[in-house]
Amino acid sequence: MSELLKNKKRMLKELIMALHAGAHPDEMKEKFKEALEGIDPLEISKIEEELIKEGMPSEEVRRL
Repeated sequence: MSELLKNKKRMLKELIMALHAGAHPDEMKEKFKEALEGIDPLEISKIEEELIKEGMPSEEVRRL
């Protein structure tokens, strides 16, 4: 996996966690656009699975 993809995955994971912690969605839109650029849906699904394994409720991950 390229370093760029790893960084984007890390960034996306951090953004999802920030939303979970109460960050305002409107403030996060541009950051999400940047993080999602070049990531396929399978990778996003894997990130969601990682968050669930780390203890975030699955309902919350799907809602975000």
